Amino acid sequence: MAEDGVALLMSLALLAALLALAELAHRRFGWSSLLTRRLVHAATGLYVVFFPLLFEHAVSVYLLASIFVVVNGLALARGWLRGVHPADRVTAGTVAFPLALLAILPFTWEPQRFFILRTSFLVLALADPLAAAVGERAGRSQVRVGRGTKNVAGSATFFLTAWLLTLLGIGVFGPSAALDADSPGRWTLVALLVAAIATGAEALGGRGWDNLFIVLAVAAVLLILQLQPEWLAVMALGCAIGVGFGVFAWRVEYLTLSGAIAGGLFAATLIGIGRWGWAVPGFTFFFLSSALSKLAPQAKGSYAEASLRESRRDAGQVYANGGVAWLLVVAYALVPDSGIYWAFVGSLAAAAADTWATEVGPLFRQDARMILTGRRVPAGTSGAVTAVGTAAGVAGAAVVWLAAWWTAPDPLRTTGPVVTAAAVVVGGVFGSLVDSLLGATVEGVYRDPDSGGLVDARGLRETGAEPARGWRVVDNEVVNAACTLVGAAVAAGVLGLLT
Repeated sequence: MAEDGVALLMSLALLAALLALAELAHRRFGWSSLLTRRLVHAATGLYVVFFPLLFEHAVSVYLLASIFVVVNGLALARGWLRGVHPADRVTAGTVAFPLALLAILPFTWEPQRFFILRTSFLVLALADPLAAAVGERAGRSQVRVGRGTKNVAGSATFFLTAWLLTLLGIGVFGPSAALDADSPGRWTLVALLVAAIATGAEALGGRGWDNLFIVLAVAAVLLILQLQPEWLAVMALGCAIGVGFGVFAWRVEYLTLSGAIAGGLFAATLIGIGRWGWAVPGFTFFFLSSALSKLAPQAKGSYAEASLRESRRDAGQVYANGGVAWLLVVAYALVPDSGIYWAFVGSLAAAAADTWATEVGPLFRQDARMILTGRRVPAGTSGAVTAVGTAAGVAGAAVVWLAAWWTAPDPLRTTGPVVTAAAVVVGGVFGSLVDSLLGATVEGVYRDPDSGGLVDARGLRETGAEPARGWRVVDNEVVNAACTLVGAAVAAGVLGLLT
């Protein structure tokens, strides 16, 4: 530990000196903050690549990363260090960088996995700033992705650089036995897969969060392939299908561009890691719910005024409805357990129950009632329920369970259809009811200036308008994420009680 203490003090001094030099170059010599930030980014990332040579124990790395999360967070909040925190372009990149290190350390700090940590930060250190520089120089073909903009030149540069750097990382740092990758052709395919997933992650990581997403993407693919090297071909197929799925969902206007990228990555994960037993329930939820969201507003007539939500879902809504399921797929790859699978199905069932209840309920001219008070309100009001909507929610959860039971591998069906159906449907309906409960209490809803009704419109929130009810920080995405988390937890709990 004495050697680690020296390395820790040395690292603190070097990284502090790097920040000081960036500040000096910005203030004294007029270097742009964009340039100094990218230089600090690259230098810090390359320094992390050598951590396995500097530190023996992970605890010192945890401490170092935690210190810089706090320091960079304070500097960002208080406007310090303009060399890396430009006033005209506020991002969380300096905080996301050490957070990425904290996120992957538990899985990569052992000799056979050091190459995963080193390759992840090699890609982050060089591919990300190079792609940004090329994209800005190209200037043309800018497209809106979520709250940021990307262009083809920048994304192509990132993909090519990430591919080459992954090849370099595996070849230099990775023992061939770790990936069972003695063939250069296999190395090339692994690197292509990593580059494709990381490019999608980079496109979605606005406001500096790509520093976290890139590292997680590279580390996750390499870690899974180390644990399950025979999955490479299926993961490559999943990636190809994910691209096709994203393009299709965008062209038929089920998803925005950011939603299509996120949905494509999710689809690639479902197929590449979970196979069809995981993908079919996910696709069942997505296509049926998207079709309802597309068709229902046309049938609602005046009831459509109760909500200003877009039928095209963006990346935030993909995360909200599928983020819990996404994490559970990855968790199953690391710790195979049938309970994780049915929790996954329960999360999708909750998302389906909520969507079906929301879209189908207002089609029937029933009185909607607030879930807590029983007060009559217009159909579609956040926090309101109807008998038809609740029945539709039960049907949505049941359809997701049926898709799962039909396609699940035999080892995941040992508990029988009655038990799994009960767990999934109860979890789905309970999650949907929690969604309504949160919608009636803490979700921020706003008064529509045109209709005068209460809506959960994101556009009004982003104007800085104060909510007429609830908390501004709790939007529909937060509520949906809570719904799916509860659905997963209740499904797992019911399954545990009944088996």
